[in-house]
Formats: sequence, C-alpha cells, structure tokens
Amino acid sequence: RRLMDMDLDKLGVSVHYLKTQFIEEVRQAGLDETSNIYQIEDLDEPARSGVIRKKGLNTISPTDGKIGAAYVHCLEGDDNVGVANYMLSYVWEYTIGDIIDTLDS
Repeated sequence: RRLMDMDLDKLGVSVHYLKTQFIEEVRQAGLDETSNIYQIEDLDEPARSGVIRKKGLNTISPTDGKIGAAYVHCLEGDDNVGVANYMLSYVWEYTIGDIIDTLDS
C-alpha cells in the first residue's frame, strides 16, 4: 500500500524494518547495536541531524506539505511500515539493540 492510502497518524515502523534497514543506517553512521538512542540522535547538536532526523530532512511531509517529514512517513512497503499495533516508550539511554531485541521477542 502507498503511504497516502494509510492513516498517517497511526503509522509505525515495523520490527522487520528496525532489524534490517534501520540497524544498517545506524551502522552506516559509524554506530552499532550497543549505541544508545542519544548517540543515534544527539539533540545537543541541533545543526547535525542524526540517523532519525536525517531520513526526512529533505522529504516533503505528507501531513503539511512542508520540507521535513517524520521518519515513519519516509518508509514504503508493507514489510516496513503500517498501522502501529503497540506504543513503545523508552528512555534515550537504552541501546538500539536492546530495543529491537525486545520488540522482536
């Protein structure tokens, strides 16, 4: 399904995407599974977009038509994005590997 056909407010990133594509984006940024969220997306350096903000930096948002889209709105394909089944709450000190492993179990 196309992103435009979905309820944009209810989308979530799939565990499959996190395990395959997102972790690869983390590695390409010079990080790995032991990296904390604050290392992946360091908000203390707003001029430097981390892995998450970089994805939608130059993408037109489907919600408001402006440049700068949410990460989830940059994904395509049923294996990668869809209606969220769960709400994940985490702290920035968790490692991305622990988050992915927990979601995958």
